[in-house]
Amino acid sequence: MTSHTPGPWGLMEHRDGYYALTPPDGRCSYFGKLPCQDAEDHANAALISAAPDLLAALKELLWSASRTSLETDGDYSNAFTAARAAIDKATKGQ
Repeated sequence: MTSHTPGPWGLMEHRDGYYALTPPDGRCSYFGKLPCQDAEDHANAALISAAPDLLAALKELLWSASRTSLETDGDYSNAFTAARAAIDKATKGQ
């Protein structure tokens, strides 16, 4: 499996009538339906476009927390476990 297309990604209305999520090289990786008022397609595209930024932020947060006592605080153990699981899911096969 190859790695994901790196961000930043953006949202745009495609001339052919699709709502497109496009990586920096201009390739369309997700098509939703128009009109753009389709809230579910817009929300999906927005989430997908934010994914590279969310992954980077989560990695940075875990890295920062590993340098403090926060990571070993029992109150946060479920959050750290969930964060690691999300990163593993996003990077599986890389």
